[in-house]
Amino acid sequence: MSKSKSHQYGEWRIGGSDIALNGILKDQGNNSCLLNLYSDEPLEIPYYVNVIYGKTYEGKAFTLYKCHIGGSTSTSIVHDFQKKYIYEISCDYILEGINLTDVKDVLLEEVTFSITNLNKWAFQNAVNIDLDGNSGYIITTKNIDDIVHKNDQFELSIMYTTMPDYNYYFNNSLKVSTSVDLNIKFYKPTDVVSAHIIINQVRAFLSLCTTLPTYIEYISAIPFYSESQEPRRGIRLYD
Repeated sequence: MSKSKSHQYGEWRIGGSDIALNGILKDQGNNSCLLNLYSDEPLEIPYYVNVIYGKTYEGKAFTLYKCHIGGSTSTSIVHDFQKKYIYEISCDYILEGINLTDVKDVLLEEVTFSITNLNKWAFQNAVNIDLDGNSGYIITTKNIDDIVHKNDQFELSIMYTTMPDYNYYFNNSLKVSTSVDLNIKFYKPTDVVSAHIIINQVRAFLSLCTTLPTYIEYISAIPFYSESQEPRRGIRLYD
């Protein structure tokens, strides 16, 4: 979620029902959120719901997946001391950028993610320096080929990106760093839980290879669209 805004106000719907309530999605830090829904009357809502989805008043779409619901009541001067019913919702996953109304739609085609401590193992001198008789030195970055692994389920790519730090304009030195991202393309639409398990398996394997603790920095994904849609918009995935 946006670091600049910790509260997202909007209307939210509970999948598989006609219930629509106003509520606030609160950023709890560490990629976790809490959704509070407000009602003037008690509602029959199950403790566990697969999907809750909605849009904020700024137009941002969210889908909460594998949700746990608790309830409480509140009275305050803001509501003229009328009783309000509050439904507090936690979830296992948040998909930012899409509304999915049914659990069968929560499928992914592709994920891209980053893991800590990989950059230091990447080739960090990816620079070509050529002398041109007319214009002096020509400095370019080298192209580093992706490392690709394929199996029966997916194609895993370790992708390298080289970029300057842009400070050389001021201190006459050039530093080019290489960052590492990982991408998995699934051969069949894959549910979020299975995709997350594979991501953690990759993270655990690389942690053993580097002998350093590793953490997932971010996950973005392309959901499965049952109909052809261009462009295929990416989403952010939080767990």
